[in-house]
Amino acid sequence: MLCYNDGNRIPHLLISYLDERIRHAQRWHGAVRDWPKPLGFVWGLDDPVATTNVLNGLRELRPSAAVVELPGLGHYPQVEAPKAYAEAALSLLVD
Repeated sequence: MLCYNDGNRIPHLLISYLDERIRHAQRWHGAVRDWPKPLGFVWGLDDPVATTNVLNGLRELRPSAAVVELPGLGHYPQVEAPKAYAEAALSLLVD
């Protein structure tokens, strides 16, 4: 995916999310913590970017959030295993 449209030539421009995570942390944390509706996450446990430490942080912010963990999948579980991802996402919509 990174190579599409010469994307492999600009990864240094994409790394800005690291600064954004710090700069916008309070806003983003508040959005997760204070969202007035039920909230759920589908998480690829082998994600090298949004690691399980990030997931643990989300669980601390929103203990009531439903989480479906997908072992063996990474940052793009919807691409890596579309059926498993769809089933996981749909399971969050059903009580």
